[in-house]
Amino acid sequence: MKMRVLAYYHVIIVMLASIFAAGPALAHGSSGTFLVTKVTVEGDRVFIHGANIQNPDNCATSNYAVIVPTSANVDRFLSVALTALSTQRPVTMYFQGCIATNWHTGAPYASTIDIQ
Repeated sequence: MKMRVLAYYHVIIVMLASIFAAGPALAHGSSGTFLVTKVTVEGDRVFIHGANIQNPDNCATSNYAVIVPTSANVDRFLSVALTALSTQRPVTMYFQGCIATNWHTGAPYASTIDIQ
């Protein structure tokens, strides 16, 4: 009987741990095509501003996307964004959730950028 009770407790503990360990669901998706209006480097982050950026994760803002320097390709991101800004060519980005910034509780976190 003791073993059976312990087995039930074990199942309950595993179920509770899996519920609390799960992170928030992220929609991941495309920014759609937009023109880069401004590129800002502040602290350890790069902000790519634009108009009509789609917001598949419903972040607090979609006025800009964020790239963090831990991304292996941050220099290439910055290069493509500055090229798009100076040539007025549209870009498409792919987002992987939201990231907190100094201005908003969440902005789209970009993992790829494609210049048109």
